[in-house]
Amino acid sequence: MQGINSEHQILCERLRNDDELAFELVFMKFKGRLFDFVRKSLPREEDVEGIVQEVFIKIWQNRKQLDPQKSLDAFLFSIAKNEVFDHLRKLFSKRKYLDSLYHSMEKEDASTQKQLEYNELRQVVYAAIERLPERRREIFKLSRLQGKTYKEIAIELQISENTVDTQMRKSLHTLHHDLDQYLRLILLVFLS
Repeated sequence: MQGINSEHQILCERLRNDDELAFELVFMKFKGRLFDFVRKSLPREEDVEGIVQEVFIKIWQNRKQLDPQKSLDAFLFSIAKNEVFDHLRKLFSKRKYLDSLYHSMEKEDASTQKQLEYNELRQVVYAAIERLPERRREIFKLSRLQGKTYKEIAIELQISENTVDTQMRKSLHTLHHDLDQYLRLILLVFLS
């Protein structure tokens, strides 16, 4: 059995000591492999970058629990595998809900009302996007509405991929927060 890589042991120790440079090194070292792993595990590429972001967020949040005597590779890919499973479970639930909603809308005579509600929801989402700070809004639209990769966005805007990544994380956090209450209300209306 191969021993634990001493470079990884050192990185783990540095991470445990809140060393942001060590985190950047781990990010640069593993980002590509994690991206490939997640991309091959999902049906759509658009979700890959978000999941890889979540893996690194969890690494940073759980850095104090890292064990330098255990494989950093195994830890990262274990988190990635769990994130993929979680994402697929949510995707399945969302599709199941949307299918159910679609079928119930087909059966209802009041389809015009449902279309109005859909349009209202769409307007709320777009309004939330428009409230983002200008640069974040631009990056978000390039990524989520135009389907560009972080690398393409970084090249187009002449900024680093890390900046794109950071701005997307902040945008998604803001949008999730802003839309969470509204979506809960909509779900109650649809399910009642």
